[in-house]
Amino acid sequence: MLNVSIVTPNGVVLEDEFYSVVAQGDNGQIGILPNHVPIMMKISKGFVRLRKDDHVVYVSIYNGVLEQSKNKVTILAQDGHTGATYEEAEEKRLARLKSRDDENKRLLVDFVGAENELIKSIKEASQYKI
Repeated sequence: MLNVSIVTPNGVVLEDEFYSVVAQGDNGQIGILPNHVPIMMKISKGFVRLRKDDHVVYVSIYNGVLEQSKNKVTILAQDGHTGATYEEAEEKRLARLKSRDDENKRLLVDFVGAENELIKSIKEASQYKI
């Protein structure tokens, strides 16, 4: 069995044991079985397919690095989401990305409004002599 951990800045996405791992990285796909030779690979935008018995889990990965050594597979990624299919996992990742983008736009509008109010207050305060 392979001990698999997938971690993002938001926390652990998945941690479990699987019989096989297939990862799509920048240079193609690689299959990993128990006792595989140690390996590292970059995953800019890809997926990991994990298999245990008849159960398959897909994880959409964005900006990640996979390391495998001594039957432990560790993936550190900027973003990752699980699903029953790659499409489902990627859909979750894109929905989260859109939600984050919407929040960033809202925060930018709040910041611009606060900056404008600060400029106005400074102009009003500069009219008074101390």
